[in-house]
Amino acid sequence: MEPETARQTFAILLVSGVMLTAVEMFVPGGVLGAVGAVAIIGAVIMGFVAFPEYGGLIAAAIAIGGALAFDGVDDMVVVNQNSGLPI
Repeated sequence: MEPETARQTFAILLVSGVMLTAVEMFVPGGVLGAVGAVAIIGAVIMGFVAFPEYGGLIAAAIAIGGALAFDGVDDMVVVNQNSGLPI
């Protein structure tokens, strides 16, 4: 795969995975979150292809940091919905 194509695929997978995971907080069912997780895993793999030295590690760090951030935001949204109080 050409380096430019690998970089574009990496960016598309990473951005779409993060966006799908973010939308999953507001849409019930879990399908968008599962597809987003697969896209992020694909971005990690493409990160190693596009940037052999460090790209996969950066994508893995974004995936882990994003998962932790979305978990905290999701907990705040659920608490807010259950209590009826504004944040």
